[in-house]
Amino acid sequence: MSKARGLADLGNVYSDGALSNRNLIINGAMQVAQRGTSFTGLTNDTPKYTLDRWKFSEGGAPTGVLTITQDTDVPAGFGSSLKVDCTTANATMAGGALLKLAYRIEGQDLQQLGYGGAGAQQTTISFWVKSNKTGTYAIMVFQPDDNRQEQVQYTIDVADTWEKKTGIITADTTGVIDNDTGAGLVLTFALGAGTAWREGTAPTAWKSYLKADAFAGQTVNLSDNTANYWNVTGVQLEVGDTSTPFEHRSYAQELTACQRYYEVDNPNTPTSFGGNITAQAYHVTNGAGNPLNRDGPFQPYKVDKRASATVTTYAYNGTTGAASPITNAGTDTNVQIKAGTSGFQLSSSTYRALHVWFAWAADAEL
Repeated sequence: MSKARGLADLGNVYSDGALSNRNLIINGAMQVAQRGTSFTGLTNDTPKYTLDRWKFSEGGAPTGVLTITQDTDVPAGFGSSLKVDCTTANATMAGGALLKLAYRIEGQDLQQLGYGGAGAQQTTISFWVKSNKTGTYAIMVFQPDDNRQEQVQYTIDVADTWEKKTGIITADTTGVIDNDTGAGLVLTFALGAGTAWREGTAPTAWKSYLKADAFAGQTVNLSDNTANYWNVTGVQLEVGDTSTPFEHRSYAQELTACQRYYEVDNPNTPTSFGGNITAQAYHVTNGAGNPLNRDGPFQPYKVDKRASATVTTYAYNGTTGAASPITNAGTDTNVQIKAGTSGFQLSSSTYRALHVWFAWAADAEL
C-alpha cells in the first residue's frame, strides 16, 4: 500500500468518527490473563475460558490434548500472544470433531452495524498469526439471534513466521442483532474440523446456519502431531472495508473491560484474601441465631458485570465453595452467596457471629 493511500484510508476512518474505539475485540493483544497463564490437558468436551474473553473447546470426539499459554513469542509492537500447543496427537479427526477458539461480542455493542436493514455495515477482521502448520484455516462468524453464518478464510503461507491476515465480513441486511447483553456475534477460529463441519460450501455472504458449511475449506488439523502449535495476537474487528493499524489500549483499559465478564480476587493464590464477612447461623442444640438468613456485608465488584455473576469462593487452604473463620483458619464449606451485577453477599453457617476470610471469582461470561 502506498503512503498516499494509507493517509487517505486513515482520513476516511477519521471522517467516519472511528479513529478511536475502533476495535470491537477486548483483549485482542492477549494482555490480560486473570485465570492464569497456562492451561494444560485441554481435551474433548471441556470448554474453558483461557486468556480473558477467549474460550477454547473441542467437540464431537477427541481431537488430541492441547495446552494454551500466554506466550512471549510476538510480532513487533506486541507483548503477548495466545499459543495453542499440541501435547498428545490424534492424527485422524472423527467426522463430528471440532477444535476451536471462540470470541463472543455482546449484541448491544454491535448496533452500529445496522444488521437487518438496508444500511447494514460490513466489517474487517485482522490479526497476526504464526504456526508450523501451513494451509487454509476457516473462521466461522455466527449470529445466534437469527441463527445465521458467514465465513472468513486465511492461509498460513510460511511456517514459523508471523504473518498479518485480514478478511471482510459482509453486511447482513436480513438478520437482526438484538440490542441486549447476549451474544450478538461469535467468531470461531477453527484449528481442526471433521468432515461433518466442512463437507459443504464456504459461505461468501450471510446465510442461514448449516453445520456442513461452517468450516468448509479448512485443511489443517492442529492436533495431528505433537510438534504443532498456533499463535495469535493483535485481533481486531472494525467497521468498514479497511484494515487499520491495531488499536493498542492500555493494560488498565483492557483489564477493566475484561472485568465486566470475569473478575478475580486471587483464586490462584487463595491464601491472599480480599474479603471478610460477619455472619451468624443456626445451632441445632440451642437454636441460637437463624439458619443462613443473616446476609453478610455487601462485597462490591470493581466493575459491574454483564449479568448476575456466578461467584465462587475459596477458603484459606484453597477449598472451592468455602470460607475460613478468622479465628482458626479452618474451612467452612456451608456458605451461601447472593450475587448480582454489582457485587455479592456471603453468609456463613458456622455457629456464632464471626468474621470469615475468602478469596473469590465472579463469572458473567457470555
